[in-house]
Amino acid sequence: PDAEVMEALVSAAAAGASLGGLARTLRRGDETVTRATPVPAVRQAEPFETVRRRVADHVESGGERPRVFLAKLGPVGQHKARAEFTTGFMEVGGFAVEGDRGFDSPDEAGRAAAASGAPVIAICSTDDTYAELVAPLVAALRAAASAPAATATSAAPTTAPPAAPATAPPAAPATAPPAATATAPPAATAAAPPATTASSAATAAPAQPTPIVLLAGCPPDQVAALQEAGVDDFVYLGADAVELHTRLLDRMGIAS
Repeated sequence: PDAEVMEALVSAAAAGASLGGLARTLRRGDETVTRATPVPAVRQAEPFETVRRRVADHVESGGERPRVFLAKLGPVGQHKARAEFTTGFMEVGGFAVEGDRGFDSPDEAGRAAAASGAPVIAICSTDDTYAELVAPLVAALRAAASAPAATATSAAPTTAPPAAPATAPPAAPATAPPAATATAPPAATAAAPPATTASSAATAAPAQPTPIVLLAGCPPDQVAALQEAGVDDFVYLGADAVELHTRLLDRMGIAS
């Protein structure tokens, strides 16, 4: 049979059959079918565009652009590299990053972060300082954020106007004998009600929600301790930016 097939192929080639035609003839009867699933074409920027569109829709509907406050600790050389990395990491997702100064102490940084009102705080320093700086900073942040701000309001005193004295008209003299003089009764004076003054009332503004705490960097031997100290997430080279942005927007209640 093989000799017959070969002879037929030679004859077909001599008659002008193409190699493709000969190959199709040889494969005839072969039921094996190879199928491949096409790979969808996706632009690398699409996931980031989805996050940014979510933020833009929130702003266009009247919401505030999500803000990130950089709590930069120590001298410039201690926080500069990670502060700049965190800025780019968050801005690519449509977040507004603020905080142009460094802080000498974690307590000062925590109070400033709370005063900013930003829903996300990013702590920027070095791995070897985080163990002693993060816990007091988060404690100061939470204390300042949970303390209600008291505002005093004073009401203006209200005083009733003085009442005019009521005086009876003078009595006319009588000419009939014997002459008598009618004396008017003493004038009655209406006493004004005592002035009432509203006392100052202190009203307490509701406490701010506790901000989400990020850490610039991810020291593997400190992750558990830092999470216990109050760190919610980490910003570092190799982190999934889209996933982190999405989690933050979910926690802030920004609709997708």
